[in-house]
Amino acid sequence: MRRWYEPRRDRPDLERSAIRKRGFVGYMDMLWREFFELLKLNLLFVLSCVPIITIPAALTAMHRITSVMVRDENHFLWPDYWKAFRRDFWKSLGGGAAIAAVMALFVLSTVFYYNLMQVNKVFVLLAGFAACVVLLTLCVSFYFFPMLAMVDLPLGALLKNSMALVFGNIGKTLLALLLFALLIGLGVGLLPYSFIFAALIMFSFVASITTYLTYPAIEARVMRRELYQTLPQQEQPEVQLRSAGLDELRFEDDETEENAEN
Repeated sequence: MRRWYEPRRDRPDLERSAIRKRGFVGYMDMLWREFFELLKLNLLFVLSCVPIITIPAALTAMHRITSVMVRDENHFLWPDYWKAFRRDFWKSLGGGAAIAAVMALFVLSTVFYYNLMQVNKVFVLLAGFAACVVLLTLCVSFYFFPMLAMVDLPLGALLKNSMALVFGNIGKTLLALLLFALLIGLGVGLLPYSFIFAALIMFSFVASITTYLTYPAIEARVMRRELYQTLPQQEQPEVQLRSAGLDELRFEDDETEENAEN
């Protein structure tokens, strides 16, 4: 949501690159613009996670909002959040359960093989492999929830695309993983001192970072859209496609008969 102090898109003396920033500067520009919105989003996310079973849907809804922030488009926090929450609830639950099950299984495997390393050194390799699968599954979630929030695809296709994008966008994926581990690690490891940080902004802040790093790949490779358009948004034609019902179809013969009656 734009503020009065931001440059207007319709100013002829400003180029597109002066408005749409990229990299670290682009993220800081988004954070400056959306900081108070992230505070509200974090609180909404925490409250909607209370029943536990709603955590996947809450993650999808939160990434819906952060994806719109990354695209620098207007949104209405309360209705947009709950619309995505309700619309994708069951698909979020299925995908979230699959991701959580894989992570739980391989976390237990990592601990199990780690405890056996003194018995045989081969268990070091098995523990390392299990730990890598845990990290890979976490990286898949970085793409899965924003993609689910923005694209209408079957659950299997979402998981498959997420896996492919992890390796297709490996540089940004590893950076997202590093920042995720750092911020979540600090937030959880410093409890209870970090309680205010966790309650106010930690989850939405981390989601905004991972979405900022992963969403361009989703947009370019899945949504088949130009990442940065050359025209200002006001000049882009708005096209809406929908399927017509049989009663809405009109044929040339029908129009001829209607004209004859008139």
